[in-house]
Amino acid sequence: MNIGLSKRIALITGGAGQLGRVICRTLVECGAEVVICYHSQQARAFDMQAELSKPDQRVLALQADVTD
Repeated sequence: MNIGLSKRIALITGGAGQLGRVICRTLVECGAEVVICYHSQQARAFDMQAELSKPDQRVLALQADVTD
């Protein structure tokens, strides 16, 4: 699937979880820059950041509590 999301930024809450990982991968494949928002899965988020980052696309892991 390629939706054409270049120059768009996507914030994925729960991005380090199982479903979030799939969503992040898909958005990166479509050209979006992705912010992986995690609460407690820091290692998974940083591993995914390293895996998905490309020279022309930024992927950022960011810890946040979005429950309120």
